[in-house]
Amino acid sequence: MINQNSITLLVGIILLLVIVIVFLMFYIKKLKMQRDELQQSEQILKTIINGLPDLIGYKDSEGKWIVANEAFFKIFNTDETMLGKTNLELMFFLPEFKKELEGCEETDKKTWENKNTSMFEESFHQLDGTFRTFDVVKVPIFYDYGNRKGVAVLGREITERKKTEELKKQTEDKERQLLELKHYNEIRTEFFANLSHELRTPLNLIMSSVQLIQKLNENEINCLNKFNKYINIIRQNSYRLVKIVNNLIDITKIEAGYLEPNFYNVNIVEIVENITLSINSYAEQKEISLIFDTNVEEKVMSCDPYIIERIMLNLLSNAVKFTQNGGTIEVFLEDNNDFIEIIVKDNGIGIPIEKQSLIFERFVQVDKSLSRNREGSGIGLSLVKAFVEIHGGKIEIDNNYTEGSKFIVCIPVRVLAEVENENNNYICQNKDNRVQIINVEFSDIYS
Repeated sequence: MINQNSITLLVGIILLLVIVIVFLMFYIKKLKMQRDELQQSEQILKTIINGLPDLIGYKDSEGKWIVANEAFFKIFNTDETMLGKTNLELMFFLPEFKKELEGCEETDKKTWENKNTSMFEESFHQLDGTFRTFDVVKVPIFYDYGNRKGVAVLGREITERKKTEELKKQTEDKERQLLELKHYNEIRTEFFANLSHELRTPLNLIMSSVQLIQKLNENEINCLNKFNKYINIIRQNSYRLVKIVNNLIDITKIEAGYLEPNFYNVNIVEIVENITLSINSYAEQKEISLIFDTNVEEKVMSCDPYIIERIMLNLLSNAVKFTQNGGTIEVFLEDNNDFIEIIVKDNGIGIPIEKQSLIFERFVQVDKSLSRNREGSGIGLSLVKAFVEIHGGKIEIDNNYTEGSKFIVCIPVRVLAEVENENNNYICQNKDNRVQIINVEFSDIYS
């Protein structure tokens, strides 16, 4: 017979079970509602993510794609089958995108190395032959204990912006080219205006001298000194015309790419020293001290000796021209193993700082007035620069030197192989030829 206590206990257990069952049913219903809400939220989120034009994706610590939106699928012309695969694995399925996938793999590595949010610019080619470019942000994610968890990938397309920037750059380049062309035309016009003066002056002197000689001859005046004076004027101004014509021809050849240097293995120290000392008579006329020095007695290297002479004569004639009486001109040749350095320094009037960046430009003169104190067409230093560059070198003016002008020529040292050098036979110029060349180069210097 069941007593009252047992019945009470049984009723209590049943009630407890009912309560637990009701609670579980309520909890299960709540969980189901939460799951449905979560699924609904996930679906909404997925719809939003897939609707975005931006790239959105996530890879795990091994580099496998866990999440990727429709934008990613379109880029690689694929679908959800790319999920669960690494970039390297996708190369086998998408060989046409191997280059792009290799680039993605490389930026992943850099992101892990940086251990911080990183931005990259990545381009993807499309089946129609076009390219789409994205600014891609990669965010490395780590567990609390420091191990890798995954990488979030976000990309925004900048194709149109890149096109706009490229178009803008092209427009700016064209505008710059037009400005350069305009500037070139301006200085060329100025040059030819000045050139007419350069040609007219010696021609007028030649014509005047010829007329005077004729007049003296007609009057049968025996004035040998006067004849010599006017003959010298004719000779010097003929040299001036030859110099102008030579420079114009050389500049034209260089512009057209027709000037072919003849390289030989020669002792450049000897060439520079001889040409420096050979202009001593011009220096003496102005009581200028001419000094040559070198840190090496012999340096055999490949160069065009005639062009080296033209370089030196131009720099020396400028130094003589712009150095006052009693001044000093120094030439120093330094062997630096891989290159030689030739320094031409004077204590003349110098070149203003604001003009120093222009002196190597073609047709540019420091003193542009037709009544300037010294003659010159504005070709010389641009021609020197071109001659130096033919040798693979460079020329510059030392803007820290304020006592006059200091030009520095650097030419790399190269030596021709024996076979190449045998085919070239450099013959040193005789004294008369060198005097003739010096007279031409110094023809615009008057004593």
